[in-house]
Amino acid sequence: AEYMALGKPIIASDVSGVGEMIQHGDNGLLYDPDIPDQLVACFEKLYNDESLMSSLALNARESYYQKFSKEKHIKSAVKVFDAIESWRNS
Repeated sequence: AEYMALGKPIIASDVSGVGEMIQHGDNGLLYDPDIPDQLVACFEKLYNDESLMSSLALNARESYYQKFSKEKHIKSAVKVFDAIESWRNS
């Protein structure tokens, strides 16, 4: 998430919840950790395509602030607390 916030192109293994943050080809590149050649291919792809690197970086930053920023988390938490307070007062 930190690299997304900084607007860096991301290459990540497709494990656990990573796929929820990174959409392959949109805001980063994902590879299967059981297939090391995919990781190499991702690095080669970025190295050879500066335009792709720039668009992934920009999209990563935008994705972060739309989905994962502190502001987003605070707003979500306030909604939960408001709902609890409304339930408690009813």
